[in-house]
Amino acid sequence: MPVQLDLHIPRHAFSVREVARAGDIWRAFQEAAVLGSSAVGWPPPRYRQEDCAFVVRSMVVRHHAEAQYGEPVRATTWVRNFRRGLLTTREIRLHGEGDRPLASATQEWVHVTFGVDADGQVTLRPSRGKPELISAFEQEEHDASPVLDQVVEAADGAPTHVRAIPLRLTEMDPLGHVNHPAYIDLVDEHTSALLHAAGIDPVALQPVSEEVRYRAGMDAPGDAVVHTTLAGVTGAGACVLAHRLLRPDGDVAAEATTVRTLAGVEPARLRQVLLTP
Repeated sequence: MPVQLDLHIPRHAFSVREVARAGDIWRAFQEAAVLGSSAVGWPPPRYRQEDCAFVVRSMVVRHHAEAQYGEPVRATTWVRNFRRGLLTTREIRLHGEGDRPLASATQEWVHVTFGVDADGQVTLRPSRGKPELISAFEQEEHDASPVLDQVVEAADGAPTHVRAIPLRLTEMDPLGHVNHPAYIDLVDEHTSALLHAAGIDPVALQPVSEEVRYRAGMDAPGDAVVHTTLAGVTGAGACVLAHRLLRPDGDVAAEATTVRTLAGVEPARLRQVLLTP
């Protein structure tokens, strides 16, 4: 059976509009995944003891409604599959007051073990999980996975906007990397800066759906360099943004797609901003 969890979205997760930011909804999903693993006997300390972990390979999120501060949040999570003892798909659904749907996520995780390279640096290597780990996660099928909103009108020839955003040493995760929800913060920060430069209050930025495919970890210090291009618009008029995130060494860290609209502002304004060189 799916694991049911009560979550609390903290005050600092909310913007001036008094709704949770997209990156903090991703953090709520991360918390649900950790608690779901803990519920079957695998809390974070046990992974440390076994010198192993799960890292995110890709994630798709669809937002159904924006979370309000103080409303009770209920998470439902289950493991859809565990392939070759290496790759696993976890589904998570968030519901708010009155069981209203807030957001749905599909996470693809890779099992890794810790090692040490020739320079004495800790490394993460994909490997099969131990039998006791694999057997702890019952594989279940329930509702369909969320999907991204699709482009119905392409924005051919749209300019690419580039911004370098500093990575903070104090914000690295327990594995010493930029935590996976922070990639949403980075791309939304870039989009928000473009809105601000155009005279539009960036707090209006509203998430619809997003996907991130992770290629390599990012570490501080240095800058994450974000490349953002308007891919097109959806049937509902939301903008589909394609992002590439480069590590401080120039390698690709991740590729992301965000679908965004504007709350209280004509959505076409976001499209105009992204089409302006």
